[in-house]
Amino acid sequence: MTDGDLAIPDSSAICGYIEKKYPEHPLYPSEPGDYGRALWFEDWADNELPKATAALFFNRIAVKMMKREPDEAVIQKILDDVQPPIFAYLEAQIGNKTYLVGDAFSIADIAVTSQFIQMLYAGESLPAEQFPNITRYVTELMHRDSFKGLVNNDPFIKI
Repeated sequence: MTDGDLAIPDSSAICGYIEKKYPEHPLYPSEPGDYGRALWFEDWADNELPKATAALFFNRIAVKMMKREPDEAVIQKILDDVQPPIFAYLEAQIGNKTYLVGDAFSIADIAVTSQFIQMLYAGESLPAEQFPNITRYVTELMHRDSFKGLVNNDPFIKI
């Protein structure tokens, strides 16, 4: 991200910068427990969730940029073995909630939803049958103006 002469290359650092620059629209909860949980989900979405989502993008899309063909056995292993336990954890955490942490949109929601957008880029659908809470949650968040505007400006996905 660039803002004038300032360049910040990391998504977490960018979100921290935005939080300080625009405090009237907080990305991080103010309540200490919710703040800690939001940081946890941001970290989890950066490190654990990509094994089930971004890995599909890499193995379907990025490999083609490297002039290699996707390895369907690797993709099937992600779908069959990697996704279920990761998605089961997230499904339970979401439950019937609108937001992962507290009662407001936060960094946790941004981090998690962004990973699913990568999965959609890879040509996968949201896991509606097996994980309805994830599907409802991600679909609702992707319809927020903040996501919808960016996604709809992309030639690969429309909401």
